[in-house]
Amino acid sequence: MTAVNLPILGAASAEVIEVAALAPTFECFYEANSRRLFAALCLVTGNRDEAEEIAQEAFVRVFERWERVGELDDPTGSACR
Repeated sequence: MTAVNLPILGAASAEVIEVAALAPTFECFYEANSRRLFAALCLVTGNRDEAEEIAQEAFVRVFERWERVGELDDPTGSACR
């Protein structure tokens, strides 16, 4: 993680705090990738219910490992494993 300096709201302009720049949140990752994965799984399985179940399982596995996965340059592959 990279550290960045951010001004403190309401503080003197010279006063700053150091904050770790975090990877995108899991929620952002989910929103950006869930529809595409679901659509691909619908094509592969031919069954919307099965595709939904598989997608849910994949995102649960990614969520459980998000601390590591979120630091990857492209965490999308982790959902497709």
